[in-house]
Amino acid sequence: MNVSLSLSDLLSDEFQHALQEAVKRAFLEVQPQLAATEPGRLFVGADKAAEIASVCPKTLWNYSAPRGPIPSYKIGTRTLYDPDEIKAAIKNMRQEGGGA
Repeated sequence: MNVSLSLSDLLSDEFQHALQEAVKRAFLEVQPQLAATEPGRLFVGADKAAEIASVCPKTLWNYSAPRGPIPSYKIGTRTLYDPDEIKAAIKNMRQEGGGA
C-alpha cells in the first residue's frame, strides 16, 4: 500500500477522512492474520525471537517463512513471531536433522 498525500493539499476534515481510510485499509490487510490468533497470544519482535531460537537475527530471517519453517506475521513494517511457533519449528527441524 503506497499512499502519497500532501498536507497542504488537504483541509482538516479531508485529512482526517484520508487518515481514517488509510488506517482502515491497513487493518483490513492484516485482519486475516489477526483473526487466526487467540486472545492473549503473545508475539515478539525479531530480536527477541532470535534470542528464543538461539540464533542471530539474520539466521532467524533465513529460517522465517517463506524461506524457512518458522512462521512470521507482517504487521505494517514489523515482523512478529509467536514464541511457541518458534520452539515448535526448531523442535521439528531438529527431529528432521537440520538447522538450529
